[in-house]
Amino acid sequence: MHRILLTAMLLAPTALLPAQVDADGTKSKSAKAAYQMLTEEYSQAQTEFQRLAAIAREAGERVQLGQAAVAFVPRFQQAAKDYAGTEDAVQFLAWITLNAGSDADATNAAIDEILAHHVGSAQLSVFAVGAIIGELGVSRKRVAEIKSQLLAKGHPGVKGAMLYFSGNSAINARDASAEAINAGLEDLRQAAKYGGPWGTKAESMLFKRERLQIGMVAPDIVGPDIDGVEFSLSDYRGKVVVIDFWGDW
Repeated sequence: MHRILLTAMLLAPTALLPAQVDADGTKSKSAKAAYQMLTEEYSQAQTEFQRLAAIAREAGERVQLGQAAVAFVPRFQQAAKDYAGTEDAVQFLAWITLNAGSDADATNAAIDEILAHHVGSAQLSVFAVGAIIGELGVSRKRVAEIKSQLLAKGHPGVKGAMLYFSGNSAINARDASAEAINAGLEDLRQAAKYGGPWGTKAESMLFKRERLQIGMVAPDIVGPDIDGVEFSLSDYRGKVVVIDFWGDW
């Protein structure tokens, strides 16, 4: 019975964007409003799916993860078509790449559209990061293609986000080779050049990796002592020094 409930919920007829076009043919909803409406409906459907899935599991039935998105992929595809050729289409296409799950055709079609017509969009950070950390469910070859295209033509902020996560994943991977770590560090250096929040994070990670490892000479610290006299950490070279960082807010 629970399997029937799950199937009925996922396969029930779903309208395309309601009120997307008025009777006289004029647009009646902005892309932002349409996207918000769809994502809210999807969130509600996902919550209901999880509730029914829990019941099904208690009954000993298997539940395939990600099925809550099945009924929504065509609706996001239609929205992307409605706004095709404009920046407004990007948010719908990106959602598809991140949520289509086992629908490889839908995922790859959305990726093709993004790379062909929207590769320079500033809205692609989540898409780019999703590709790097494996959320798109595509092959390594496809990920390499996405990374190559974005590095060549992408928005600086998108490049910074993608390179930060690429570098972070590489240097923190279990049993990473020296070659992989060096490649990851280079990605972080490139991310730092693009600035912005991800560039700042990359700089911080590089500083920790290249200046704060055991056995390295500590970076010099300059500041006033309790008497207001300026001193530097290097003044105490060769001595045992304990540094206690604290604050009172």
